Amino acid sequence: MPDEYGLAVIVLPEGAAEGEPTPAIVVCHGTYGGKLGKDGPLTVDGPECAYAIELAQRGFVTVTPDNYEFGERVARGEDVSEDEINRRYVESMERFNREHAEWSLDGRRIWEHQRLLDLMDGLAYVRPGAFGVTGNSLGGRMTILLAALDERAANRSMPRFIQHFRQSAGKMLYDYQDVIALCAPRPLLVVEPYNDAYNPYVQANFQCYVMGQRAYALLGRPEAFCALTHGDGHATTDDVRDFAYRWFERWLKPQP
Repeated sequence: MPDEYGLAVIVLPEGAAEGEPTPAIVVCHGTYGGKLGKDGPLTVDGPECAYAIELAQRGFVTVTPDNYEFGERVARGEDVSEDEINRRYVESMERFNREHAEWSLDGRRIWEHQRLLDLMDGLAYVRPGAFGVTGNSLGGRMTILLAALDERAANRSMPRFIQHFRQSAGKMLYDYQDVIALCAPRPLLVVEPYNDAYNPYVQANFQCYVMGQRAYALLGRPEAFCALTHGDGHATTDDVRDFAYRWFERWLKPQP
């Protein structure tokens, strides 16, 4: 796709310097307002919490990319309505499916995130290989897939999902416990509400955690898997985000 490109914003913590490389965290945005894209986690009073800003304030380099096709990639620098953004998104998805029917949309997005890690690995103020990744909603999906498929957060992309999906008579080829197992033994925190209107199947969540964490136990790293369940709905409150940020500090900034 030679006419496609990705855009991202890097936020540096106070005192960042080339001689003192710092762990970096990729912040994956959600689906709220396709026009916002990467601006969501950068906007303090926006519809999603400012993960990229808050993590930088805690001493991490953060980088927030536009998912394919969100944000500037679909707005194209124009001041257009959300309805127009939605129209362009549908148009781009139709083109994607028409021109690359054997590709996976998740795979396309993860491939771009992996190329972003390649770029970040070459920056003097980023500690090589010391990456975290976080996100909410669609950003959460991108988070766990990137963590599962790239051992920096190996360079592997998602399978040709649509093709395999058809060949397997419409049966799913994997479930999220398999994705959790692919993350092992690297640290993984799953934050999930039990009253999310977008996911009413709470019992399945817990079954998934129990099955997925077995891989951590088999590898002798049970402490590296954690699941935090809360009752605050689809968004994250201050105390939940604080727990997640301290998880990054525990694993990316170990104390001497």
